[in-house]
Amino acid sequence: CALPIWLTGLARDEAYLRRPELRHACEALWLADSNSLGLMSELWVEPLFPAESSEYTLANMRGVSSSLVEQLRLTDAMPPDRKLYLHQARALSAEIESRSNGVRPALIVTAPTGAGKTEAFLLPMLNDLFARPRQEGERGVRAILLYPLNALVNDQVERLFAWLHGQSEVTFVHYTGETPRESAGELEAQRDPCRLLTRLEAQRNPPDILVTNYSMLEYLLCRPQDAPLFGKALRTIVLDEAHLYNGSLAAEIALLLRRVMLRCCVHPENVLQIATSATLGGSDTDLITFASDVFSKDRALTVHIDGKTTQRELPRVNERARPLDPNLLVEFVDALRLQPMLDHRSLLEDTKLCALVCEYAAKLVENLQPLDVQETKPARLLASLLRQMPELREIDELFWENHLSRAVIPLAMVAERLWGHQSAERMRATIALLQLGAQGRDRFEELPVLPHKLHLLVRAPGEVSICLNSGCLGDGPRMPGHGALVLDGGQRCAYCDGRLLTLARCSRCGEDLIAGVMRKSELYSVGQVRNLRRNNASRSQINDPRFFHVSKEGTLFFDVRTGELEFDPSNTTVALQPVDTCPNCGAEDEHFRTMQLSDGLVLPVVAETLLAALPVMPAPQRGWLPAGGRRLLAFSDSRSRAARLGPMLTRSHEVQMGRAVTELVLAKAGGGSGVVRLRE
Repeated sequence: CALPIWLTGLARDEAYLRRPELRHACEALWLADSNSLGLMSELWVEPLFPAESSEYTLANMRGVSSSLVEQLRLTDAMPPDRKLYLHQARALSAEIESRSNGVRPALIVTAPTGAGKTEAFLLPMLNDLFARPRQEGERGVRAILLYPLNALVNDQVERLFAWLHGQSEVTFVHYTGETPRESAGELEAQRDPCRLLTRLEAQRNPPDILVTNYSMLEYLLCRPQDAPLFGKALRTIVLDEAHLYNGSLAAEIALLLRRVMLRCCVHPENVLQIATSATLGGSDTDLITFASDVFSKDRALTVHIDGKTTQRELPRVNERARPLDPNLLVEFVDALRLQPMLDHRSLLEDTKLCALVCEYAAKLVENLQPLDVQETKPARLLASLLRQMPELREIDELFWENHLSRAVIPLAMVAERLWGHQSAERMRATIALLQLGAQGRDRFEELPVLPHKLHLLVRAPGEVSICLNSGCLGDGPRMPGHGALVLDGGQRCAYCDGRLLTLARCSRCGEDLIAGVMRKSELYSVGQVRNLRRNNASRSQINDPRFFHVSKEGTLFFDVRTGELEFDPSNTTVALQPVDTCPNCGAEDEHFRTMQLSDGLVLPVVAETLLAALPVMPAPQRGWLPAGGRRLLAFSDSRSRAARLGPMLTRSHEVQMGRAVTELVLAKAGGGSGVVRLRE
């Protein structure tokens, strides 16, 4: 991915500097590694592990509806003989027991990402709906799935449809601002007996399951036309992504759910309530208190179900007689071209990829156990190959050693564990093995052989601090004739303990300037004063930045040791000339800027660069879908920021495309040189 070069180019163009040597020094600063506070961190790996398994399956667990088991078998959503994770079995068991004693508990299920939290509430909810059909005279929906965002609603709707399609015993509707009021021809083509497509259908014949967000649920309670959705039939409420509900929002949700139950004339003790989260922390007592408060349920009826992880069961393999050539892994990945091996519902079949896996298997594994040459799904064949590689087991051991602290691991540490030392070649081979481990799997609904997440931290170019001490010992990027350049520096230089100021520029011509804030007779960097403001310092004590030009004939002299402004030079001072117009082009000081760029400028570039690096969709639709069917999820924890995110990305894309087109046109007009002589 060309992300570092893109970011540096953006910073160079948006914060242009006239002096080439200073411009190059800033570029080197932005391109520095994470240890030098550059714009990008190193890659970090977050291990993922499967949840602890139980001895129960849908087929052998007493109390599971046979209709549900058959439906999941027909849709291939969950095989009847597949073992349930322990937290899934406990949640399902709690629902079954509650139907026998009549008291419905509140469950708060916490489990890591990819550990089957969705099944932990879908199975109890659907088991209740299939086992207890709607009684005569029961009004309203029987289950409510509540989400904080429409994107999560839409994702859950796809999952529900995959589980329930083709039957009419249990129905559902997703109710958001995008749900049409009446049916249309294009909707009729999507019709399935399990799904209601319009608001009018839901009002006339309330479904069993309502999937919505909390804002829309508030509207539904207020609108008379939606009154049929609420009645005594309500038996289950699910609050997914519960960690997003904290503070005042959690209180609002608790009151909203109380209003729902009052409107339906049901008591909390008669409603099964389930909250799930991957990141909600705290002790059992804290979590039970949270769930009981949100659901208005007695603490004695609230249960915390913790989805614990377990190490993968990988076969024991012999050590290699000779080390594996790391270039062979890179060559294998290049040959596969990382073509997708699964779509959104199943493992893909590809005999050519299967043949390629078999071809490389003998090169990668000593004493290879024969692979199934009749296998047509490359993901399954790749999983069989990887399990025979001692390198995969070595990574898995490293992951498990760090799982208790839930620590992310530097990619360099993984490479060193595998090969004994770090190098560019070994890092590429490590990445290749991780890529293969993320693709190989036995079943679509299961985790891959080596599940993990990659984390890359990117930040906008912050303010550049300058050490004006010409004797500074810094060996990195430097201000020509002076000392070190530092991103987001503090008060003093880490190399010579000199006082730092802030690099600024004229936005018209790129002339470099010095910015500082005067307090009494001292001059401080802009970043340091901003920190004082964050600490509630009185604004009356903090002035706006002043701008200076380094000059041999300055009228003020900055002491690089103490930060004092003096009127006489000494061997520890630098001459500064206060300016309110640009020394080069005469622009007023309203055009002066520090070198800092906003996250709003950088985020769209990061998003577009990452999107361009993704593989295109393997399906034929890539020919007409935007970006070849590539998809990237961008989100924000703030609803207001999330609402502005889409327009901001769109506008930035249009601006960057306009710039690219302009550059191409000018380059063509200039004969390919990129330089055009404009007529006066």
